[in-house]
Amino acid sequence: MASENRRLGEAAASAATDIILVGDEQTRAIQDGLQAAGFPDERWRVVDTLKEAIEWYRSNLNAGDTVLFLNDLPDTYLR
Repeated sequence: MASENRRLGEAAASAATDIILVGDEQTRAIQDGLQAAGFPDERWRVVDTLKEAIEWYRSNLNAGDTVLFLNDLPDTYLR
């Protein structure tokens, strides 16, 4: 699973302008993929909750922007 998530990070780096990851530990492989692909550090961040991610998007999105919410584990199980 880690290698697939690393590839996801690499693929996201080639398509995204900003990336918000929820949870440090469970997104580590995606972070590794972003770094390996050279995605700029200032264009991605890790937050603790989905609520924090939504707050960031609400403050930073513009008309016409697209957001992909991707989750492989229900947030309920991460508490």
